[in-house]
Amino acid sequence: MIKTYEEIKCNSLEKVMFYLDNLNQIKASDSAFLTSELKAKVLTLNGNEIDVLKLIEKYGLKFCNDWGYSKYSYYMMSPQSTPNTYSVGPTSMYGHIPYKLNIRGQGVNVVKNIKSNYEDSYSSYIIDNLSRNDQYVVLDIETTGLDPIVDDIIQICIYENENKHFSRYLPLEKNKSNLAYEHNHIKDELLLEQKPLTQHEINQIIERFDLENKKVVIWTGKNWFDRVFLEFYFMQHNLTGLEKINFFNAKNLLDLIGVQSIQSKSKDSIAALYGIETANAHNALDDCRIEHQIIENLLNENYAPITNNERYENLLNEIKDLLVDGKGKRTATELYEMLCNELIVKNGRVLEDYDKNPRTRGKEWVDIHHIDEIIIDNIAVRTNEAKVKNDILELTMLEPFNKKERLVYATKVEHFLLHCLINLIVEVPSLGPHWLFGDLLKLEIGIFEQESLDFKIQTEREQRFYSNIKFYSITTIYSKILKQHCNYGLNIRSLRKYYKLDSYVYDKNAYKKILKNIK
Repeated sequence: MIKTYEEIKCNSLEKVMFYLDNLNQIKASDSAFLTSELKAKVLTLNGNEIDVLKLIEKYGLKFCNDWGYSKYSYYMMSPQSTPNTYSVGPTSMYGHIPYKLNIRGQGVNVVKNIKSNYEDSYSSYIIDNLSRNDQYVVLDIETTGLDPIVDDIIQICIYENENKHFSRYLPLEKNKSNLAYEHNHIKDELLLEQKPLTQHEINQIIERFDLENKKVVIWTGKNWFDRVFLEFYFMQHNLTGLEKINFFNAKNLLDLIGVQSIQSKSKDSIAALYGIETANAHNALDDCRIEHQIIENLLNENYAPITNNERYENLLNEIKDLLVDGKGKRTATELYEMLCNELIVKNGRVLEDYDKNPRTRGKEWVDIHHIDEIIIDNIAVRTNEAKVKNDILELTMLEPFNKKERLVYATKVEHFLLHCLINLIVEVPSLGPHWLFGDLLKLEIGIFEQESLDFKIQTEREQRFYSNIKFYSITTIYSKILKQHCNYGLNIRSLRKYYKLDSYVYDKNAYKKILKNIK
C-alpha cells in the first residue's frame, strides 16, 4: 500500500502532457519507481481551469468525486484511484483548491490560484476601460453551479436595449437536474428540448450585436465567472468566436467612486439604492436589464443614490445613543421600524417567502431578519423545525410572518442592533443579541486560514460592518444588554455558550480583553 508521495512540480501544461505521454519509458528509466513500493510520484501544476479542461478533453477523463476532499490543506491524490478520472472540490474556481486527476494511473494535481490565472490560456480578452461614449452590450449567464468543469450553462443572454436582446435556454449536459433552481428558478422542463449553441448561432450573434466592435460587459468577481464558463463551453463544443470578444467587468466602475463600502455591496443592494426593481433577479435576461440600468447610472456619474448614506449614518447614531444612554427623540419601536425600512433600500429586497427557501447570503455575513420578531420570537427557528417535522399546523400559523414583505436582509451588525432594539421593545430577555454578538466576536478574535472566506471577511470588516458603528460601540451596547439580562436573573457565564468558541481557533488574549470590556 502506498504510504508517501513525492511531488514532481511541472512549470507548464506541456511538461505534464509530455510526462503522461511518455509515462512507461520514464518509469522504466527511473529506479525510484522500481525500488520503492511505499512511494508514489504525483505531478503538480500551478495552473488554471483551462489546463484542467485540456487534460480532461485530451485524456477522456470522467468525473469521479469519491477520493476525499481537504479544503485548505494540500491533498495528494493516490495513483491507486480509478484511472482516467478526475475530482474537484466544491466552488473550486474560487480558491486555492487543487483539481485532482488520475491519468493512466498517474496522480496529477492542478493547483489554482491568482498567480497562475494566466491570460494566454483564454481566447477572449479582458479590458479595463468603459466610458459613456463606448458602445457595449451586457452579457449574463445562469448555471447549475459554481464550477465550469462539472456544471452546465443553462441560460445565456446578451442585452443592448429593450428592443435588441438575445436570450435562450441551453440543455443539461453534465447534470441530470438544475442544482441551482433555488437561485435561478429555471425548471428542468424548460431545458429538456433545448439544443446546444451552434457555430452558426454564434456567428449570427456576433454579427447582429457587432461584438467585434463593442465591449461585452459582465457583472462578475475577480474570478471572471461568466467568462470562464463561456471559455469552457466553447472549448467543449468546438466553437469559435470568443477571440473576437473584449470583456469588461462592470464592478470596475464602482472603483471609480472611491468608497470602499460601495465596492462590497451586492448587485441587488446597488439596484435597490437606485430604485431599480429586482423582483425577477437571477433570470439572465432580467439580470441583464438590472445590470444595464446600474451601468448607465455609473457611466453618467450618478453616484449620489449609492454614496449618500447620511440618513443611514444618522439613524445608526440615534440607535446607538438609545441603546447606550437611553437618550433619543424617538422610541425603540420607531427606530426599529425605520431601520427595517432603511435596510430594504440598502441591502435589497428578499424575493421569496421564508418558508419557500429565499436566497440566503450567509457567505456575505448578511442574514435574513423577520420584521415581526417584535410580535413573535424565534420565527426562523420555529419555521425550520416545523419544515423538518412537516408540522403543517405550525407552518400555517407562521405563514403570515414568513411573507417576503415581512423580511429584510441585514448585516451581522445591523441584525445585532435590530435584536437589541427588540430587547427594549418587548422587555423580555432574548437570545438574539447573544448569538449575534458571538458572530461579531468571531471576526475580532478568530484565527483563520488565509484562503478562507472568514479570513477575507475579517480583513474587510471595517468597510463591511464598522464604517458607521465601531466594534467598541458594539461591546458597550452588549454590556448594557448583559446588565439588563442579569437583572432578569440570567447568568453571564451561561450566555457565553452561544458564542460557539469551540468551532474555530481564536486569540485567547484578545478574547480576555473583550470580556473585560463587557463586564
